[in-house]
Amino acid sequence: MKLTSLLFLCLIGLFGCAEHEVQHVLLFTELDYSNQEQVIETWTNDRLIQTSKVDLNVEIIPPVYERLIMEIAAHNGDLLIIDTTLLTSTILDPEGLVPLDEIVNQNQVTEHFTAFHKIENKDYVYGIQLITEDLIPSIRETKEWVALVPIYANDVNQSKQLLATWLE
Repeated sequence: MKLTSLLFLCLIGLFGCAEHEVQHVLLFTELDYSNQEQVIETWTNDRLIQTSKVDLNVEIIPPVYERLIMEIAAHNGDLLIIDTTLLTSTILDPEGLVPLDEIVNQNQVTEHFTAFHKIENKDYVYGIQLITEDLIPSIRETKEWVALVPIYANDVNQSKQLLATWLE
């Protein structure tokens, strides 16, 4: 009887945890320590981003191409934000990314972040440009990033919603 009760309590605990999701954001950029702390604090405390069901987990990683490839191969990150200098045709591969056409407006579309999808025979937007002064005005150092949603993201819609919030 005690074993059954213990298993039941464990199951209740597991189901309670399942309701609360974590959105993993990997930011590949070079920022000094104080700016890194500011990015993490700003994004993780933003009430527009954080909801009762989603916590934002931000990890800042140096902008090294090999590390980016390693994280993608390991299927890490629900949202990848990378320095534009790391963007190559290998990274902007339509087979590994989610199209973002529905959340981007025409002013934000650039051909640098679009790619041709061979199966659908159509160009799609796979990356959205983000600039530090738009996201975190207190950071004086202007950085240009591109946001990508990998197809392996735990919740693609949540990743798109997060990007849409930043673009408002």
